[in-house]
Amino acid sequence: MTTGAYTPATDTVICLGGALSHVETADDRLTALQGLARVTRQGGTVAVSVMGRLAVLAASPVEWPDAIGATDLFEEVWRTGNDRAWCGTSYAHFFLPEELDQIFDSAPLRVVERVGLEGLGSASFDAINRLARRNPAAWANWLRAHDELCTHPAVYATSGHMLVVAQKT
Repeated sequence: MTTGAYTPATDTVICLGGALSHVETADDRLTALQGLARVTRQGGTVAVSVMGRLAVLAASPVEWPDAIGATDLFEEVWRTGNDRAWCGTSYAHFFLPEELDQIFDSAPLRVVERVGLEGLGSASFDAINRLARRNPAAWANWLRAHDELCTHPAVYATSGHMLVVAQKT
């Protein structure tokens, strides 16, 4: 049995799949991020993905047209990122890039990279999947463009999931 202060034990911590987007308050999201940093060694890596607000809003007319008609609900989502009826059953918070930067700045983490995970394909999943199945040469070209552009600030900002890779300071 050891005694004394806790010593972080890992070089890398990942929080993928948008889990932080389901933490309801800004204070609790910061506490969660600080917890990820706490278990990471000094200089270690923390990778976190969240759901992007701009992608959700861009997809709303196709995916959730009835939600747009629920004026108060839709306004809360686009103004604050809070969706208290996500998928009809739960809570989700959709992030803007500057909001994600702010929460990382409040934790002992320095952002190293920002990546738009779906990137250029955020608004066209079905078309991208068809392209992959039907035209391998076009798919390879599209992937090359995505790889080059997925860290572009506009692509990151409009991606369905935004990934932040940070280093513990």
